[in-house]
Amino acid sequence: MRAQTRILLVLLATVFASPNMAIAQTSTKIAEPVEIAKLPNVIWGFDFLDENNVLLSTRDGQIHHLNLPSRKQRVLSAKPEVVANGQGGLLDLRIVKDGDKTLVYLTASVRPSTGTEKEKKSNTTTAVLRGEWTGGSADGDLKSLARIFEAVPSVDSALHFGSRLAFHKDGSLFMTLGERNERERAQKVDQHWGKVLRLTKDGKAFQQTSPIKGALAAVYTYGHRNPQGIAISPETGDVFVNEHGPRGGDEINLLKPGANYGWPLVSHGREYWGPKISDKTELPAVEKSLKYYVPSIAPSSMHILSGKKYPAMKGALLQGALVLQHLNIVPLTRKGDQWVLGEEKRLFEKLGERIRSVNESPAGELYFGTDSGRFMHFRL
Repeated sequence: MRAQTRILLVLLATVFASPNMAIAQTSTKIAEPVEIAKLPNVIWGFDFLDENNVLLSTRDGQIHHLNLPSRKQRVLSAKPEVVANGQGGLLDLRIVKDGDKTLVYLTASVRPSTGTEKEKKSNTTTAVLRGEWTGGSADGDLKSLARIFEAVPSVDSALHFGSRLAFHKDGSLFMTLGERNERERAQKVDQHWGKVLRLTKDGKAFQQTSPIKGALAAVYTYGHRNPQGIAISPETGDVFVNEHGPRGGDEINLLKPGANYGWPLVSHGREYWGPKISDKTELPAVEKSLKYYVPSIAPSSMHILSGKKYPAMKGALLQGALVLQHLNIVPLTRKGDQWVLGEEKRLFEKLGERIRSVNESPAGELYFGTDSGRFMHFRL
């Protein structure tokens, strides 16, 4: 198998060096991913305390600790109050060092803390929660978990919550939010839905005003449908998101401050019952996507490969796919001042799993989580 892996890396190195070429189709068999753990619910997000210890969020509201060498797993004592209904529940999870502290950030669908009594009982919103990891990475626990941000207004819907997090090297926190399956919200800049937000580590707006006139201060971009993946280039700081289209029209977008990404004014997708969403796929005032998928793959999660373990694939976008059930890899390179996407590669299509979350360990080992609760390690 080592010989096969070396052959495959040589082939991938040749192709990734030229992003306009298709990724080579080869008869060399890629090793099937290895199951490390089985959890009882959708693995929505995960991140690493260190090379041997990982935290995972499951949509039913539990936070799991997994020691990779022993494969021993446990449920943490912190139990956030989430509304696990429809597409909601406990969502993304990110770990960040803040001085001598290790902070854990989560997103979740929750009941709102503001509004009428009826809204507090029936509506939901997407919130950011933050806690501190105390003790060793193998035997510690998550303490002081508290809500630091919630999107407004709350909505009586169980759909399109978003929501992914990514920390920028300038200290800001980017958060993606869906439009709650009420598409007109994506173009309304006086609310958070259908937007990408830019927050501080404490959940406040990163800047006093939005780059969009009249928008809530935290709003960075708008016109998004349901972005469920975000990744930031460690070299340039550029921010990329992927988002779900309806029937067709999933997108990969490069974020530009204040830009409108068009939903539902433009789309390559159709209504689920057949007609086009819009008769336009481009408009002068709308930022054009880097890539769109027809038919939809239903992308979830996004990570830019570091190249630590696989130098030939440094900078490529790694994504999960839900509907078409595969791991999606897209070469991403700079050409002058432009980003260029190469031709995608689809892996593990015969695994039969909705791949929900993807990430890379500090040493460059690759993992993904599935809707069936499987936590998998894989090699390329």
